[in-house]
Amino acid sequence: MAKSIRSKWKRKMRAIKRKKNEVKELARLKKTVGSSKQDASCMIQDVIMNDLVVGNLLFIIIILVLVHQMFMVVWNKILQHAVYDKCLCAL
Repeated sequence: MAKSIRSKWKRKMRAIKRKKNEVKELARLKKTVGSSKQDASCMIQDVIMNDLVVGNLLFIIIILVLVHQMFMVVWNKILQHAVYDKCLCAL
């Protein structure tokens, strides 16, 4: 480091300024950390809720697919019987 009077004075003033602003900076850091913790907890809750919603939607889709498959099986059986009955009536 330089040894001039000017550089010593600047280092001294920077040290004083750091001490003076230390309280404000610490409060600002604590506020930032506190708000980031709250934001993180909100984000975690949002993710959990989104996972629950996605899980419920997947469950509903699976149920709908199964109901649709059962309906198609029943419908095919009805159509087969209807075609069979028409064939018997034609004779």
